[in-house]
Amino acid sequence: EATEGTYLKQIIDWCLSDQGQALAKKLSYIPVSENAGTFVAPKLPDMIRTPLHEANYVVNGNHLTYDYVEYRNGSSCEGSYVQISGLKDKTVENKINRTIFNTFFEQIEAEELPNYRGVAFKASKFGGMKPERSGNAWVYADFDNLLSVMVSASRYYDSGDEWFSCGTERGLTFDLRTGEILKITDLFDDPAKGLLYLNGKVQTEIENSDAENEEEYWYWGVGDTPLRLAGSFPGLTEDQNYVLTDYGTISLIFDEKTPWVDLDSYYPVGVGISVMDGISTMKFRTEESLFTDGTPVKRLVSNAFPETDTVRVWEWDDDFYGKPNTAHSIDVTYYKSMPAGQIAFLPLGEETKKAFTDRTAETYEQICQENPDMDVQMNSSLNGYVVRVADYTNVYSGESLYMSAYQNGNYRYTIFNESSGRYYVFKGDSTEPMAIEEIFVDGADIPALLKKAAWAGIEQQGEEFVEYAGGWFDRLLDDLYARHLDFGIGSDQLTVYPESMEYSTVYDLVIQYAEGNPLGMAYAYADAIQSPRYDLIGIENLTLFR
Repeated sequence: EATEGTYLKQIIDWCLSDQGQALAKKLSYIPVSENAGTFVAPKLPDMIRTPLHEANYVVNGNHLTYDYVEYRNGSSCEGSYVQISGLKDKTVENKINRTIFNTFFEQIEAEELPNYRGVAFKASKFGGMKPERSGNAWVYADFDNLLSVMVSASRYYDSGDEWFSCGTERGLTFDLRTGEILKITDLFDDPAKGLLYLNGKVQTEIENSDAENEEEYWYWGVGDTPLRLAGSFPGLTEDQNYVLTDYGTISLIFDEKTPWVDLDSYYPVGVGISVMDGISTMKFRTEESLFTDGTPVKRLVSNAFPETDTVRVWEWDDDFYGKPNTAHSIDVTYYKSMPAGQIAFLPLGEETKKAFTDRTAETYEQICQENPDMDVQMNSSLNGYVVRVADYTNVYSGESLYMSAYQNGNYRYTIFNESSGRYYVFKGDSTEPMAIEEIFVDGADIPALLKKAAWAGIEQQGEEFVEYAGGWFDRLLDDLYARHLDFGIGSDQLTVYPESMEYSTVYDLVIQYAEGNPLGMAYAYADAIQSPRYDLIGIENLTLFR
């Protein structure tokens, strides 16, 4: 009986439509129509293709330097927060640094507990005990005149009989032109359309978390957790807590200010959404550099796989080798849409698994025979994961073997520790791993370019590092870079290492070549060797940006 043209009439008409009846049926109501079909959600608006797509996933890097400042207030409150430098406009630079510190201070020194459901009751069990506090503020993303910082803080209660902890996270994304904090809608050319799109993504996450086969969906990526409801989803607003990441995502942070999310762990949860899905960073670029160092820097953008494409293989057996305390695990994450030929490089094949377990069993027996007075406990693992950067896919395959010596039930020492692994880099849908020569221009002197980048990395560490390097660093670089090199691709740097050699091995070689421990600085030298930045190698020498 509703009057034609009224909102009520429009609602009734929609409820009686095929789509409305199908939705009623899906939600377990009794439909009026006897032939209610399957509900299909309306198609979300297509996002405008951004310049990131046309630019081969290349963005401008920011010439910023990070300094991490230690913070301590008494014996039970400590952490660190980042401060930046490198902007021409020191007023903007100081504004950003003040905002970071103030947010960090407010989180770590907050008097009130975060407003999670049930957290006050948990804390009341500790009778007014003063909790230990920790906090950190660090950079998550740094490109195209945007800077994204995560500020986190935790409280830890421990009575000896019982303990619990809770924490908060605040994302700060700055426009480096002004120092202003950007709302999530500021990232889109069309804010309303962007918010609608994000709402659709969150709704998909909710539906996946409620799927019957939950194990298919529980792994969402770095730092993300399944999203489960404690109430109906009200939709996002422009004030949504978020942070941009170097993994190529907007990470939506659901915390004490989103009571409709189930947060029974008393910590926020996150959902990652690809930044390729519609945000435009071009509008934050400027003709003139904002930085005191105006040298152009290019970075690649990570290209996230669809969340529901994730496959995780997880196996654990704490009696795998037929003896107590000999555990074996497999932890491999990949994506269904990957070519089978790329997936084949992960440690999933039966021959690969058998060869590894046969070898580790033999090693275990040998170590036990050599140490008859010790109870040797072993953990072995195969692991693998996939990272996509621009049009390239990094497949990592690794293995580790760790043994501990116990005597009379007490831990004594680590008796054996070995790990190895490597990246395989593929371009597009190719199933043939690339050689490092393919990412350099024809005729490039690869050892010389890597050596130059390694020295530049040490020079950025400071004069003390340069002075200590002396002649041994050159000898080490000549040795390593003359070998066959494996590599992986990141947003702003390579991971380079001689074939069959891991980071820890390079660290050991630094100690060896330096003829002792170089004042605790060995990790900096190893990092300069293995993680040369693109801009230090020279963008013009790489094919990745063409």
